[in-house]
Amino acid sequence: MLRQRLAESPEIVALITLLLVFIFFAVSAPNFLTAYALSNVLTFASVFGIVVVGVAFLMISGEFDLSVGSNLAVAGFIFLLTLLAGVPPILAMLLALLVSSVLGLINGLVVVYSGIPSFIATLGTLLAYRGLARALGGGQSNAFTPEVKPGLFVVLNAYIAPINDLFEPAGNFRVSSLWFIGIVVVMLVLYLFG
Repeated sequence: MLRQRLAESPEIVALITLLLVFIFFAVSAPNFLTAYALSNVLTFASVFGIVVVGVAFLMISGEFDLSVGSNLAVAGFIFLLTLLAGVPPILAMLLALLVSSVLGLINGLVVVYSGIPSFIATLGTLLAYRGLARALGGGQSNAFTPEVKPGLFVVLNAYIAPINDLFEPAGNFRVSSLWFIGIVVVMLVLYLFG
């Protein structure tokens, strides 16, 4: 009976698994429940979480995109290289989003017009886009470390001092976590009422 109910609600299994993992680390790691540790987990998870929300919607529709990580890497390098070339941050971000959208469009066109299942098609483009990211980066990882961060960085990933200062030691909550939570809420509303 319990097995049948769990099979009918796979999200419950995921929630139970998350709770078990959380309890395990809360018991075994003494600093896990501090604001600093939890805020770091949320901050690092928010970037991938935003991507996962889109992938989840794709999977709900019965399709897959295995190339999403490579696509993200290409967009990141486009953003970095245009910033290093002196392009204003907003334009650099828009160009990175445009390139990423074109790569996604290529995936969609391959799947629709070739009849190849999305799992197989995006497995191929995963490798192609990964190669493109490596070519853009010259096989190296790069970083953008200006003396003064552009305002776009504040909007997308600023340190939230009023919340962080409530804890001792201070947390590391960032705006990217709020973006992630906001996107999840919007997508949940679209899923439930769309």
